[in-house]
Amino acid sequence: MAYQLGLHQKPTGILNINGIYDELLAFLSNMVSKGFLKQDNYDMLLVDDSIEGLLT
Repeated sequence: MAYQLGLHQKPTGILNINGIYDELLAFLSNMVSKGFLKQDNYDMLLVDDSIEGLLT
């Protein structure tokens, strides 16, 4: 993730319609538990199943 590299500090939005990114989110969560991804960076992910939800 670009913010972990210090390239920016903006959140990343994931439009998770029908749970299509559930496995990716589980993978990223596992990376946090193994110490490969900082929790602060994981917390910058905005996940919702609607565009309206991501924008609010």
